[in-house]
Amino acid sequence: MAQIHDKIEKIYRQRGLSTRQAAKTCGINYTTFRSMLQNEREVSASTLDTISSAFDIPFSYFSAKSPIIEIESPKNSDSITSALSENADSALHRVGIQTAKAGDVVTLESFLNWWVASAGRLENFDKIAHRVDLFERPPSDANQIQPLQIGQSSLASKYFYLEETGHLKQTLDGFSPETNTALVQAHIEACNRGEPVISHPFLDETLRTGERFARRYRRIIAPLYLGGKTLLANYSEDIL
Repeated sequence: MAQIHDKIEKIYRQRGLSTRQAAKTCGINYTTFRSMLQNEREVSASTLDTISSAFDIPFSYFSAKSPIIEIESPKNSDSITSALSENADSALHRVGIQTAKAGDVVTLESFLNWWVASAGRLENFDKIAHRVDLFERPPSDANQIQPLQIGQSSLASKYFYLEETGHLKQTLDGFSPETNTALVQAHIEACNRGEPVISHPFLDETLRTGERFARRYRRIIAPLYLGGKTLLANYSEDIL
């Protein structure tokens, strides 16, 4: 599966446009647009939305998979929001967010659709909870991201062999300082932007099981707002 940057270029090349013409069509500064493609800079959800609107293509063009899921309001969404306002960590366990039924598919597009529909609030979360990891907002001087809850079928759970949140903390403890710093900075950037950030990081580390993990993956880090508290959601998927 081509990366986001490759897909963007394919759109305007098929229309016979130069990079400069494409930037003008999208209403994006040419230097910014060119740098985004040449240097494979992280692409925000709002930029992808601008590009898809400018070229009249569905947002699903940028998704690695299809179909998308319908995000329905769960019966306990209000109780989740109320409880999390009191204490995010204990509330997630006390309310007991239910995992999606077998066969439910979460994609890059459905995650972004959920984030936009909920306006960045932790609402209607049940349908995607099993594929998303939640984190506390890291302080500026943090040397490691702060896991709050892991999705039972998230990419991290799958490849890092996680059965509980503490396992992710142990895995992070084994990562290099450089990797942990990069993860912290990615979380801080999403908080500062106030919108989902899409990237394609490459991770090469030894896991707590002693196995080596080396692969590139597609990642979205999105800020979530809850009664003055900021959390972070991480949705990741394989690049096929």
